[in-house]
Amino acid sequence: MAALLLREVLVTCWIQGIVNKKTSDLELFATGLTLGYQVFDSAPCYLDAKSSFNVIKHLIPNNPFIGIPAAVLFTLRSFVRNAISMVTGTPTYRESFWKALLEDTNCNHQAFLYADQDDVANAKKIEEFIEIRKKRGVNVMAKHFENSRHVQHLRLHEKEYSAFIEAVLTDMEERNSNDMSYK
Repeated sequence: MAALLLREVLVTCWIQGIVNKKTSDLELFATGLTLGYQVFDSAPCYLDAKSSFNVIKHLIPNNPFIGIPAAVLFTLRSFVRNAISMVTGTPTYRESFWKALLEDTNCNHQAFLYADQDDVANAKKIEEFIEIRKKRGVNVMAKHFENSRHVQHLRLHEKEYSAFIEAVLTDMEERNSNDMSYK
């Protein structure tokens, strides 16, 4: 794990080294997306009622007397917003959000870590997302975990998770090896 972190720091330093000192943080971020990967761990999340409820419930896990009512209110708010969108004939927030993710052109290399037992990010929607991104020419790497919940993959499957991230970093380095100079 330490080797992965060290390598990530080196890659970050390399990216920063090739960018002019007057470059803004946003430009640096854009350069990183161009050279690297956009990694989705337990994401993207299709914002349906179940995921809306569970994301808020998980934000307040130690107090069900606050977490569950907050989740119910958030989910009801989503239903009201969707109903207003349907009445006015405008796309729902969920539809707009998902479409924007599908059409995003900022990074043509994406990696996905996901699981069937995730109660926030739906595995079937992530798999549909992956297929659409591939059809649009995005280089996609994906790792599907068994017996793992939302953002628990590293904790429960450390070797598999680390091996996948290592493969992503290796692919990124090989793609950019001609441009890499640590001078």
